[in-house]
Amino acid sequence: MDKKKSLLQKINEIIGQARAPVYLHHFGPKKFTSLEHLNAWLLKEKLRCSWQDFIDDWASYFLESIPDRSTLIKFVKRIPFWLKNELVALSAGLTPAEYGSIDSTGLSRTNASAHYIKRIDRDKPIARPLKLSLYVSKKRILSFRLRAK
Repeated sequence: MDKKKSLLQKINEIIGQARAPVYLHHFGPKKFTSLEHLNAWLLKEKLRCSWQDFIDDWASYFLESIPDRSTLIKFVKRIPFWLKNELVALSAGLTPAEYGSIDSTGLSRTNASAHYIKRIDRDKPIARPLKLSLYVSKKRILSFRLRAK
């Protein structure tokens, strides 16, 4: 019989598959590894709460030592773009979708403020609409395209 994995074990597997570095930089003294910071960030996102609520209510259940709130906020700002993309791709699941749906909608750009119109040196706002096309499956966005004619 298979044991169910805990949420923290799943997050640790995702971080391991993303090959996150032990530390994001080599300067200064280090109290926490990037694995601990990424655990806190992904748990906060999964629980859909603010940093303060996460630290006050949830962090003691999942983490042994808890970084300061400002440390976590600064760490998330410093996460490289490639690592964020890798974590999102791994957490969304890479199994191919058998079925999907395509939906499109138009977005207008005619409600520009007077300040913006003056700033771009135009008399009238841009009249060309934007078209957003999404390909989705099981509440996951598989691909999208934003296009201006």
